Order: sequence, then structure tokens, then C-alpha cells
Amino acid sequence: MKRGIYILFVLFVFVIDAQSQIVPGYQGKRTFVNYQLNIGPAFRRPTFLNMVSPTSKGSYPSGTAEEAIFFSFNTTHSLNIERVMGRKFAMSFSYSLAASKDYFTFSQDIADGASGQTTTYVFRNKQLNVFGHYYQGGLIFYGRNALAPFGKYFKLNMGYCSMMGKFTDDELVSETKSPYTDVQAKLDTKNAYYKTHSFGWGFSFGMNRIFYNKLVINRGISFFLPTKPDDFIKSSPDISLKNITTTVVKRLQPRDLATFYIGCGYLF
Repeated sequence: MKRGIYILFVLFVFVIDAQSQIVPGYQGKRTFVNYQLNIGPAFRRPTFLNMVSPTSKGSYPSGTAEEAIFFSFNTTHSLNIERVMGRKFAMSFSYSLAASKDYFTFSQDIADGASGQTTTYVFRNKQLNVFGHYYQGGLIFYGRNALAPFGKYFKLNMGYCSMMGKFTDDELVSETKSPYTDVQAKLDTKNAYYKTHSFGWGFSFGMNRIFYNKLVINRGISFFLPTKPDDFIKSSPDISLKNITTTVVKRLQPRDLATFYIGCGYLF
């Protein structure tokens, strides 16, 4: 009888131990949230802070760009949540914000309120802020020596991308001088924007390290590319710019094509 109880006890301990080994998560913790910063070089275009590499400074309006020491960087900020689904598998959702800018010189027809006469005015070097909002879902596969969410992993992402360009000034002002008078034209841009959306895909290679059983530090390299967007939606007033739609896309597509990232999160 005692021998039978002992055998059952040993089997019970064995089963419990075996089950505990297949429970996903690090020490039973299966979810963590983290902030992530993606960093990539900006070789030709200015960053949101107007930092440019020395070789590209001359291609921008004077006084708008600041020269970086060696070369400038783009940064993308992300908030991620990951849920462990198995010993080697997890799912994630993330929101990312990217910002950039560019400059435009363009002409615009403006009608005089009193006379009704339409005059074409030229507006020079007007700053356009560009924003990208990314909503991504990901599948994460952990390596041979890893135990999700600890260790090396490969991540596959798909995302929805919202892109927008907006002038930084509430109004654009241009002076035209003639022998007789100075003419000042104003173009209200308070609510003017250029907006589109697309989808994107990407992948990354990274590693999670866990400290104090709760603090997660992750790092790696990431690749992401938005696909060709739909047609742009223009708000009123309609500022007719030939290159604005392609500029918004071209400013966002290369910035996250290949980046290094580092993040810090909390495991629970």
C-alpha cells in the first residue's frame, strides 16, 4: 500500500513537472508591453528636426536645414503589446508614429474679394509636415534555445498605414513688389491637408532579454515597406501641387525600409 502511494506520488510529481515545462510564458508570465524606438539613416532628405547630411544641405532652402555632424537619422516611435501563445510562438499588435517634412514652391490663383479679379501668386519654400500612422499585427517565432518571450526571434508583420501631409503655417504670405504698390496675398491653410492610406508588410530579427523577472529589453533590425497607396484626399482649400502626393509617399517609404530598434517593456 505504501509502495503504491509512493509510486502514485512520484507519477504525480512527474506529471506536474512535465506540465509545468510546457506551460507557455516566462515563469508563467505571458504578456508584455513595451516602447520601441526605430532608428534609420536619412541620407538625402531632412528629418523632422530639419537635420540633414552635409552633402544634401545645399539642396534645401537657406535657413531651413541644420547640418548633422556625420549623417542624420530618422526615428519612429512605437507602442507594442505581445501575447505568448506557446513555447515558441507569440502574437503582437503595435502602433507606430513617423514624422518628416519637406518644402514646396508653388503658384496659386487667388480671387480678390472686392473686385473679383483673380491673380496668380507665387509662394516659396513653404514647409509641409508629413505624418505616418501605422497599425500592425505580427506573428513571432522564437528560436531553438528560446522560451517565449525570452530569447531570439523572427517576427512577420502586416499593417495598415495612414499618411498625411499638412502645411505648418496657418496662412501663407507672399509679397509682390511693383513700381506702384506692394501687394500682399494670403492663403489660408489652417484646415488644408493631403491624406491617403495603404497597407504594408515587413519582418524583423531581434532578441528579448528579461531582467528582474519583469523588465524586458529588446533589440534588433527591422524591415518595413508600405505598398502603393490609394488616391489622395485633398481638403479645402485645394492647394494644387503637382508633386505633393508622391512626396508624402516618398518621405515615408524609405525611412523605415531598414532600421535598428531598441525597446523597453514590462512583463506580466
